[in-house]
Amino acid sequence: MSALLMSLVIIIMYGYGAAGADQSLVVDGMSPDQLYALSLAPKAHFKSVIRLWNPSIGDLEVTATGYGDVVVYSLRLLEHEYCLAVNGNTTVCYGLPVDRSCPGGGGVTLIVCEDQITRFLLAMLVPVGNDLPLLVGNYSIEKSAGFYYGGRESVKVKLVPKLPGNVGRTAWIDKASGVLLSLEDVNYCGDVIQRLQTLQLDCTPELDEERLKWARLALTMAARDSVRGWAMTVDYASQVLGFKIAEPKWIPPGYQLAGVRVLQGLEGSPSLAGGVGGVAQLVYYDGLGMISLYERSVPWWAASTLEPEAGNVIEWETCGIRYVLAGDIDPGLLLKMARSVG
Repeated sequence: MSALLMSLVIIIMYGYGAAGADQSLVVDGMSPDQLYALSLAPKAHFKSVIRLWNPSIGDLEVTATGYGDVVVYSLRLLEHEYCLAVNGNTTVCYGLPVDRSCPGGGGVTLIVCEDQITRFLLAMLVPVGNDLPLLVGNYSIEKSAGFYYGGRESVKVKLVPKLPGNVGRTAWIDKASGVLLSLEDVNYCGDVIQRLQTLQLDCTPELDEERLKWARLALTMAARDSVRGWAMTVDYASQVLGFKIAEPKWIPPGYQLAGVRVLQGLEGSPSLAGGVGGVAQLVYYDGLGMISLYERSVPWWAASTLEPEAGNVIEWETCGIRYVLAGDIDPGLLLKMARSVG
């Protein structure tokens, strides 16, 4: 019997339920890519406190709650709780009033992509990712056991790029539950660009079923609103913005266009904040690394001449359109991509 088939048999026999000895058997029998996939969408019931760090947001503490098929990340600011629900490849950001007992309270409000707080929550998606076949095609996944994190036995999974100049990742996964305990992303030269650490983990929590109800409602609302987020095409985004969005003729091997959206007003890249119109954002993805291309029409009186120069953020302007290309890959690859736009 093949290792893959044996793993599937074990999964069917023991399931992905709450943490315990049976769950540990599932983890032991998994291939590296299966274990990594489980950590992205753990099926255990759990509650944890996570610290996320990257250069854009600094340190951010978020509560994560696993309900078996849905994971909800949340944080509280002032009178609202901001949440990110993940169900397989479906994600949605939404807001709830902290005091849901108030008259008129308790309603779910979907958060538009341009909302500032959504950037913090969407940062949680970076360590998650959602295209395992693409990832496996571009990265080697190595698994090694015998590690401990926060007193819990864990398995280390390392993602090594098959092509030079790309990002990498190391994850430590709880052996008893499949929950992600720690994660570290590095850029093309090995510098840390993102870190996730689990500060507390309870695998036998009392779960708030009301929170699960709100999460399912938000996921349903998001499914009905297919234009929100990344569902639009390049042609449709061009119509919305009133100018033709230019696409690169060359992208680094392994990357593909993952989504297009329109950022309104000043909510695009900080480098584009001098304008008043909408900004197009095109995201290219290789299963782990992401490259963002921003485009904005520039008024004639603000036009300038900028040529692209190598870096991890490249800005240039041509024919009345200002571009910003950003990514953590080799700057030489990014510059080649920038020069092919048009």
